[in-house]
Amino acid sequence: MDGFVWKKKRKAVSLDTIMTSPLLEKVKHNILEFGRAGKGVKLIRAAFADQIELAKDRRLTPRMQTLVMKLVKSDNIKGRGERLLENGDFRLLNNFEMNGNAELQRSMPVKIISSYDRPSGKVVIDIPSFVPAQTLKHTANATDYRIVCAAAEFDFKNGEFIASETATPFEPIDTVNTASIVLTTTLSPDSVFPVLITVGIQFAEFVNGIKYPERSGEFNALCIVKADKP
Repeated sequence: MDGFVWKKKRKAVSLDTIMTSPLLEKVKHNILEFGRAGKGVKLIRAAFADQIELAKDRRLTPRMQTLVMKLVKSDNIKGRGERLLENGDFRLLNNFEMNGNAELQRSMPVKIISSYDRPSGKVVIDIPSFVPAQTLKHTANATDYRIVCAAAEFDFKNGEFIASETATPFEPIDTVNTASIVLTTTLSPDSVFPVLITVGIQFAEFVNGIKYPERSGEFNALCIVKADKP
């Protein structure tokens, strides 16, 4: 028949074939490292689950997967297919926004100083005084805000983490200068694992003393402000 083009149906290659065939070694290496990155993403999300719940976008997982895959590939110790997150350049995770629709410096444009002392495990966040009503970006319904800090150390090899968190009380979005804010939390002294520290802001509407968390995703923010490894 004129115009008819015969297309040969391709046979799917099984995972067993990919993992054992010398001809598909590069594909196997990519699968192994992609899987390792996926497990890392799952562990990071689990460590910061409470904070992420109110500050995330729909593409958080694929965005984080792409970044963590870069982290795996930055391992300059292991060979292809064997590279590890913990050997990578953790600076790649600095300033990663959990909510791509609400960057921390957009919702709370103030200077944030973070510090981590590995010998003691002490995490400190310093935020200078600001006027909430003039500084914070929020929905029209929001009446109050709080600043949250969470830190976690990750044993990626065994799929385990230790997390710690702290937060300010909910404070009104008014025209009164805040005091300088210092948030402190602690991880294991002399930890031998990589550490991530996040800072975020959450908004809420209080009606007759009842708190209604803002869940629009436009302004609640959570950012990795420090990534550190031994």
